Amino acid sequence: MKNNKIPLKLLFLLLTVFVFFSFPRFSSGEDKEVLIIFNVELKGIAPKPVQPEVLTDAITAEFAKAGNFSIVDRGTIYYYFKQIQEKTKKSCDDVECLTDLAAQLDAGFYIVTEVNKSGDKCSISSKLYKRKPGTLLYFVEQTETNDSPCKAEDLKKSAGLMGMRLSGLEVVKGEKTTSSPLSPGKDLELKKPIDEGYGTLVLDTNPEECQIYIDSEGYGVTPQTIQKVPAGDRTIVLAKDGFSTTTEVIRMLKGQRVVLNKNLAPQMGSIKISLLSPVFSPQEKQKPQIYLDGKYKGVLAAENPFEIKGILVGAHTVKIEHPDYQTKEEEIVVRNNSTEEMSVELAGKPGKILVVSTPLKAKVSVDGVEGGETPYSASLPPGKHKIIVVLSGYKSQEKEIEINPNKSLSLNFGLEALPKGQVDVGEGLAPSRDMILIPAGEFMMGCNSAVDNQCGNNEKPYHRISLDSYYIDKYELTVDQYAQCVQAGKCSNPGTGQYCNWGNSGRGNHPVNCVDWDQADSYCGWAGKRLPTEAEWEKAARGTDGRKYPWGNQTATCDYAVMSQGGNGCGCDSTWSVGSKTAGASLYGVMDMAGNVWEWVQDWYEGGYYKNSPAQNPQGPSSGRYRVLRGGSWDFTNYLRVANRSHNLPSLRLNGYGFRCVRPAK
Repeated sequence: MKNNKIPLKLLFLLLTVFVFFSFPRFSSGEDKEVLIIFNVELKGIAPKPVQPEVLTDAITAEFAKAGNFSIVDRGTIYYYFKQIQEKTKKSCDDVECLTDLAAQLDAGFYIVTEVNKSGDKCSISSKLYKRKPGTLLYFVEQTETNDSPCKAEDLKKSAGLMGMRLSGLEVVKGEKTTSSPLSPGKDLELKKPIDEGYGTLVLDTNPEECQIYIDSEGYGVTPQTIQKVPAGDRTIVLAKDGFSTTTEVIRMLKGQRVVLNKNLAPQMGSIKISLLSPVFSPQEKQKPQIYLDGKYKGVLAAENPFEIKGILVGAHTVKIEHPDYQTKEEEIVVRNNSTEEMSVELAGKPGKILVVSTPLKAKVSVDGVEGGETPYSASLPPGKHKIIVVLSGYKSQEKEIEINPNKSLSLNFGLEALPKGQVDVGEGLAPSRDMILIPAGEFMMGCNSAVDNQCGNNEKPYHRISLDSYYIDKYELTVDQYAQCVQAGKCSNPGTGQYCNWGNSGRGNHPVNCVDWDQADSYCGWAGKRLPTEAEWEKAARGTDGRKYPWGNQTATCDYAVMSQGGNGCGCDSTWSVGSKTAGASLYGVMDMAGNVWEWVQDWYEGGYYKNSPAQNPQGPSSGRYRVLRGGSWDFTNYLRVANRSHNLPSLRLNGYGFRCVRPAK
């Protein structure tokens, strides 16, 4: 078998033309394969009967006749050959040099020819190589001519015959031969790459722990030294979440050590924070402070949204702090080249009151709930409150106050003695200790997308509403309470059945269900009250901080509400006694605003009502087919969000339908 090793010293025989000072990358200008024919080497023949260039030209001439290839001229070959020598600072006599030259000239085929002498005869042999993009050279085939005399004319004739064989122009018995591997349409059989080997790749990145891919195959993470990287053109990809992927193409040579140090550009976005409430005046010395992942970023004002730029993609924690307001903390996922919006409503911290009277020992009622005797102190949520002071033998007094967040207020009542024998009945007190005062003021109504990703179209837009003060029943109306109205002849019997509480023993303190809208409206009228408007119901359930559920933003479970979890009614397959889920109380202390039973409200239903709703005391549409229901019930998992709006025919008496009442505070 003949040796397929390339006679690299033939490269030095290219010094046959003048030095070119500037050459562009070779381009044939035609859609043909590019071919390099290296100068023929006469091995062990002295004196030389003919110049090597003459034999090279004889081979080249036959390829020119065939016209199948674009042939690189010797001047261009020499120019790039010298460039490689200057770059590597060493003689170009190894495979690495030939490989580099092949890549520089971007040719597909290479022919290396030599003349050998045996006795008085000479033979010519040529080796054909194919270069595939991204690889080293592949050996294809060796072609030889018959022995001939070692004279100039004979050698020139043999070289021409070699050119004919290689180019497919040789004629045998009157027909062109197809034995040449370069014959048109012939498939090439690529042997193994010449001088196949491996190199070493040293990779380091900033940041570290970037995923490494070499020609799409995973190699772990940086920093890393990778042994035995196959020689050839290799595509290196470095990737890490939050950073832009980088790609580098390297040429790996046998025994070479390649070092790559790469900085990956971080992917970034921004967060824009808007303050919905409260509104801080420009003169306000203390404004909410913004922290991103624990680092201070600035102050927040209602008139100007605050934007934090240059944030790495991924999850971040935004915290808003103010000494007089509850800390607001939210996790936001930042995306590449995107601005995330965050709307903030701050809930005030409770304030404190101190009530004193002259004389002392007077009973104090706060928002209709008895609190104790003077001197009396308590914490109250920010907003308006009604304080009533009653002492036997004295005229009762009341004051409507406003508690500012985290502030203290002192009240002094000078009680006026009543004439002897006169009794003060304490007019102005709440009609029942089971009603809670909802102070006048603004709140945000509708779905708050900042904390709720289940917003329905009928819950939009998230809009500001102002309400007068009112009292609302602390609990859903019970079976025993409704029975009093039936006994008085003012209310009709609710529906009955397995899941209806009316007529089922032991459920007197359960919410009355299986009632229609007219029955609910009749009871509230008999009790000197009315059904709440949809806005009144939502404020009592939500408060002023835009929460998702009455208790906050924690996921709805049976810890907070009577719902369908582990079975309907938290596994009891029925409603529960009102007020059983104390952890589910609203900001104002109203119970069961989520779960147990749906609650009829005063409003007719209209899906797009929020788009044109009045900003002050909205009453709902003037007419309609359906009435609104709120709060979800014992046999539902969903629909417990405070923003959820349901509706149905007012004549229906379903086992999930109940109600509660309200009355104005004045």
